[in-house]
Amino acid sequence: GIHVPGGNAEFLVVPESHVAVLPDEVSVVEAAALPVSYTTACVLIDRAQLKKGESVLVLGAAGTVGIAAMQIAATIGAEIIAAAG
Repeated sequence: GIHVPGGNAEFLVVPESHVAVLPDEVSVVEAAALPVSYTTACVLIDRAQLKKGESVLVLGAAGTVGIAAMQIAATIGAEIIAAAG
């Protein structure tokens, strides 16, 4: 699950399915930012129970969470309405 104690520990044991290899072109700093944006977007889309063919309005679409939400919604097959400003 998302809420597991020990996420800020020096060492962590997780199932292999929860781990990804970091590509050479992605820095450790960039990789560290991914969970914040994508976890937030995943939780929001999961709570909305977004399904293929439904529409989703993404406010703040130019920000990292908004971009992540649009990418996840596109993968689901939803119609995306983006707003930024």
